Amino acid sequence: MNHVFTIEQMRPIRDGMTISRDAGLGSENTITFFSLGKGTSISQERYDMTSVYIGAEGNADFVIGEEKNKLELSSGGVIIVPGKTLCGVECDTGAVYTEIIIKKEIIMAKAYHEALHPLGNLGIQVSMAALENTHIPAHWHEAMEILFCLNGSVRIHVEHEHLTLQHNQLIVFDSKEVHSIHSDSNLYMFLCIHVDKKRLSVYCPDLELYHIKCRPVPLDDPKSTQYIHICQLAHDLTRLNVENESTSAMRSDGTALLMLADLIRYFSVYSLPGATAGTSQSNDSLREIITYVNEHYTEKLSLEEVANQIGFSREYFCRFFKQHMGITFLRYLNEVRISHAGRLLMNTDMSISEVMSESGFTNQTIFNRLFKEIYGMTPRQSRNTSVEEKYL
Repeated sequence: MNHVFTIEQMRPIRDGMTISRDAGLGSENTITFFSLGKGTSISQERYDMTSVYIGAEGNADFVIGEEKNKLELSSGGVIIVPGKTLCGVECDTGAVYTEIIIKKEIIMAKAYHEALHPLGNLGIQVSMAALENTHIPAHWHEAMEILFCLNGSVRIHVEHEHLTLQHNQLIVFDSKEVHSIHSDSNLYMFLCIHVDKKRLSVYCPDLELYHIKCRPVPLDDPKSTQYIHICQLAHDLTRLNVENESTSAMRSDGTALLMLADLIRYFSVYSLPGATAGTSQSNDSLREIITYVNEHYTEKLSLEEVANQIGFSREYFCRFFKQHMGITFLRYLNEVRISHAGRLLMNTDMSISEVMSESGFTNQTIFNRLFKEIYGMTPRQSRNTSVEEKYL
């Protein structure tokens, strides 16, 4: 920028729209301008680094932590959120603010992410994003997540399944369903839809009792016609959210609800309360393990320590984790650490030895071997690639 400007001039509030754009003002810290329309929201997520929010116009409630405490951000106000803390936004009247991530570790490489249209009060968040040469270890969301591939391909592990999501294919990760994503060197762009089942209870009171399982299906599958129709709706939703016509928002609402209705009708299983208590308890334990690892991976973690934390014996913990994750606990821990290291190499100027230490590694040889195994290149090659891209 080479002129004086105000954020509210650049990103005026638009009803029913949430727009986020990289400000292009810094290389070390990521600065993003946000404009939230009336009645919009952003689902809770967490960054590894501290985030700072500065109000420019209007008012918005920031939803902080697992307890979902609310802090109001108004014009001139500042909210600071510590790293690894859940943070979301709810906006009743409209707001403009700046987000600054201190040495932000961006999970989505090739930084393009625009929340195009949170659908009013429906509890549905629509966004577009891109991944390139990125590994996201096993994780989960409170909201149901729908991914629709716009180009490229990505490898996915979910519920003991290993599959590849390709162009014009769609997959659903139900609420709290553990999954991991790996994109190779090709650029993978996708439409991402987050659905808060609780807020959709006005349409389907017992929606949380439906387990939605939708994976890519072959053409000879009995449900292929329904699957192709849902993918077409996702394609329409992408187009509608890029358009800026007066009726686009209304048509987006209807398209998203039709998608969800078809997913429930053709790709869900209804479970009576308590009918899946055993499975639910196992899933809770798995999510507890994942959360604990992601909060302590920089420390000298041992298998015994995590097993004790969950209340499992060492032997049962090993069997349980391998059965549900398809990999050993040590492998998962190393994937989390390497993923963290990859983001540090891409988004900071830390030395490779500093990155190794900050990611929980103490052995350079093991660090280099695991990094190349997961990313297909050495840490130094990754750093050089990031530097070259920065100056393209």
